[in-house]
Amino acid sequence: MTGRNGDMLNLVRRAANGIIDILLPPVCAGCGLGGAWLCPRCAEGILPIDRSMACQRCGSPHGVGTSGCERCSTWPAELQQVRSVYAYQDAIRTMIHRLKYGSEPARAAWCASAIAAEVADIGWSVDLIVPIPLHRSKQRSRGYNQSLLIAQHMARQIDVQAQDALVRVRHTQSQVDLDAAERRDNVRGAFVARRQFNGASILLVDDVVTTGSTLIECAIACHQAGAGSVDAMTLATAVSD
Repeated sequence: MTGRNGDMLNLVRRAANGIIDILLPPVCAGCGLGGAWLCPRCAEGILPIDRSMACQRCGSPHGVGTSGCERCSTWPAELQQVRSVYAYQDAIRTMIHRLKYGSEPARAAWCASAIAAEVADIGWSVDLIVPIPLHRSKQRSRGYNQSLLIAQHMARQIDVQAQDALVRVRHTQSQVDLDAAERRDNVRGAFVARRQFNGASILLVDDVVTTGSTLIECAIACHQAGAGSVDAMTLATAVSD
């Protein structure tokens, strides 16, 4: 569905999601207990990434060092550093799946708080938070972009502006079943900037990083629009690369 009808459907979905957020209380992504998006008991079972033991380029828990690991050794210079808060498994995996596919956009606030705390702890200098965009057809279908919601919550928490400054200019195949080379080819040239960044330090925000292909292409688009530097932060990182 496209055009005015598609826009109207998107508005209806957004309104419905807002009503759901108000009427339905938080439910733990781990055990289903009401009252929190992640209860204290399940929070003890998730795996935070130890930055001192992770790759200093891409944040992978499988690589230690400053020159890059197996995942990021061939990454272009446009994407400077990537960090993630948790391993993509167990309750964190469920959290992300329910945020993206379960029509539970209110989970974005919890995700944003975790990422914002990590950014503050690292001490990165950030001029602008930029979420990874969805193609307009996928966003119409889902009703929202989870990365944009996370970025908007983060902006309020760390007092840095968030802007939906990138556009996915073509629909791409789902990355889920693709290997690293196929993922990079799939998203190559898929993003452009809506504005010029004039030397700004950009922080890309997304829910999970696997091979880094999407983040790389977004970083390239930011540099083409005049970004001074581009780093990225995600809630989770794949642990099977």
